Amino acid sequence: MAATGADLPLVSERLILRRPVPADASTIAEAVAEPEILAFLPLLPDPYTLADAERWIAETAESFERIGICDLVACRASDGVLVGAVGFRPRSDGTAETGYWIAKDHRGQGFAAEATRRPAAYAFERHGYRRIIAAGSEQHTFELQSH
Repeated sequence: MAATGADLPLVSERLILRRPVPADASTIAEAVAEPEILAFLPLLPDPYTLADAERWIAETAESFERIGICDLVACRASDGVLVGAVGFRPRSDGTAETGYWIAKDHRGQGFAAEATRRPAAYAFERHGYRRIIAAGSEQHTFELQSH
């Protein structure tokens, strides 16, 4: 998802989606090290460490500066607690692929749908994607299309 500094953060009903910062590293490392997250994100290192989270944050910042695309952390608007992350990757066919994770203590509250829906709307409106695909596993595959 390409965004300018003026575009961020993205705000939904209950979430603020923003660029990750170094202060988020320990929360991210703890959440992502959870086996259920690693099972659905097989490209991540296992075990997932603080150094991995710090590297991801640095890569996200570099990506944003270089090409205007970055992953976002999802934080509750009510108290700023980081509940997960979402990202989009452009594909050569005019579509994008999305991936996300929600920390164990925050699952079952609709945050995954909300954290994906707001950036997807932004990607359709601002960047003209025709379709966004999430393909983590057979149980967790869905497709969004612009209307």
